[in-house]
Amino acid sequence: VCDDATVHGPEETPIALPEIMSMLTDVDGSEDLMVTIAAIPDGVEISDGNGNTFTASPGNNSVDVTGWKLDNLSIIAPVGSEDFDLTVEAKATESSNNDTATSTGTITVDIIHAPTTADETVTTLEDVSYTFKEADFVFNDVDGDNAAFVTITTLPSNGVLKIGADDVVIGNNNEIAIADIDNLVFIPDENESADSHTAFNFTITDDGVVPLTSEVQTLTI
Repeated sequence: VCDDATVHGPEETPIALPEIMSMLTDVDGSEDLMVTIAAIPDGVEISDGNGNTFTASPGNNSVDVTGWKLDNLSIIAPVGSEDFDLTVEAKATESSNNDTATSTGTITVDIIHAPTTADETVTTLEDVSYTFKEADFVFNDVDGDNAAFVTITTLPSNGVLKIGADDVVIGNNNEIAIADIDNLVFIPDENESADSHTAFNFTITDDGVVPLTSEVQTLTI
């Protein structure tokens, strides 16, 4: 049917499955072929992009895809999904005597989860610059991936963010590798101080097989 394979992808996003190759060894038209995908977790949708679709539910976790476009199958896993294995079975039946032959394959679906971060606050003295460090950007990843880079999505309304000698500019140099985060510096405006003086928004992207990005959070200075 297909070689055992592993595919990767995030929740709520189409994940392409490998092409299911099924062919009869008997070419005289005397055999019928049925292709089934089973062990589909509840809530997972499978479709072929050609009008055929199926969503698994309790007690209904397999689908006959015999007439589907087998080279264009994809699945969408709902939020909260974990890794799972699909079982693909091709069953040929000889019409003259009902003899059957079955072959199977397994497709492992590796569900990749976006990392999470959190709002954070850092403190500096009046007229004293603040050099950021990795710990200022909270990072959690249930897949065990590492943080790859921070993206500044808005600039502070007061003071200046610099990366090295350059001002941070959205769309230019606002993507900062974690290894370079200590080159990110906030320079406050002169003679200004206050609690929650200013802030900027950011995301963190991991280094997974399919890199994913956290939701936007706020760092307050």
